[in-house]
Amino acid sequence: MRLACVVLLLWKTPRWLAIPMLLGFLLVDSLYFTANAPKIFQGGAFPVIAGIGLFISKTTGNEGGKSPSSGWTRPHCLCRCSSAAFVSNPPYRVQGTAFFLTARADAAPHALLHNLLHNQVLHEQVVLLTVVSEDSARVTANRRFEVEAYGEGFFRASLYFGFMEEPHVSSDAEKMLYVG
Repeated sequence: MRLACVVLLLWKTPRWLAIPMLLGFLLVDSLYFTANAPKIFQGGAFPVIAGIGLFISKTTGNEGGKSPSSGWTRPHCLCRCSSAAFVSNPPYRVQGTAFFLTARADAAPHALLHNLLHNQVLHEQVVLLTVVSEDSARVTANRRFEVEAYGEGFFRASLYFGFMEEPHVSSDAEKMLYVG
C-alpha cells in the first residue's frame, strides 16, 4: 500500500506504468504468503502475530502524531512567525535580557510565546539561543559563538561545542553578553 502511494503520489509515475508494476509486486507477495500459509498452523503463528502487532503500533504511532489531541508534538503555527511579529506592537518592554533556548533557528520558541501571552511583556533584549554540537572534538574560543541582530532588541545566538566538550551554556552565554 505504501509502495503504491510512493510510486503514484510521490514519484508521480504514470498510472499505465505504475499499476502493472504494483500488480507484479502484489502477485509475488501473494504467492510467497500462500506458500508459507500452512506453516502458520505448525508453529509459525508467533511471527505473524508479532508482525501484525508491530504494524499496528507503527501505523497508530504515525496517526497519533497527526491527531489534534497530540498537537503539542507538532510545531505551533505561531512558532513560524518572524521576530517582527513580536516587536511590532508589544504591550510593554521591561528592563533586562531574556534568553530563550530553541533548537530551531527559523522559529520562535514556545517559551517566548507563552511569556508574551501570559505576562504580556517583552524584555529590552531578547536572545534566541541555539546550542549546536559540532562534528569536531573541540571548538576554539573564537568559534564558540555567533550572534545575529534582528533589530528592536532581538538577537539570534548560536553556541558551538565539540562532541568531547561538556557544554556550559550559562557561563558561555554570559561571556557572550560581555563580548558581543
